[in-house]
Amino acid sequence: MLESRRYLYVGFMCHQTVEKALKVIISRDCQKDEIPPKIHHLLKLADRAGLYNTVPVFTIKCHQNNRHSSRASTL
Repeated sequence: MLESRRYLYVGFMCHQTVEKALKVIISRDCQKDEIPPKIHHLLKLADRAGLYNTVPVFTIKCHQNNRHSSRASTL
C-alpha cells in the first residue's frame, strides 16, 4: 500500500488496528453481558482502557489543535 502511495488508506488501516486492540483491552475488563463502547475516538478508548497516560503528549496536543480547525470539523 505504501508503494502504491495509498497513504490515506494506510492511515485508516492503522487507526482500525489501534481501535481493535484498545477494544480488546476494554472487553477483557467488561462484565459478561457488557460490550465495548461503539465509538472510534482513540483517545477516549485509551482512557477507557486505562492507557490514556501512556499516549504521547504530542498526540494529545495535535488532537486538541485539530478540533479547532475548520478542516477537522468536516472530516
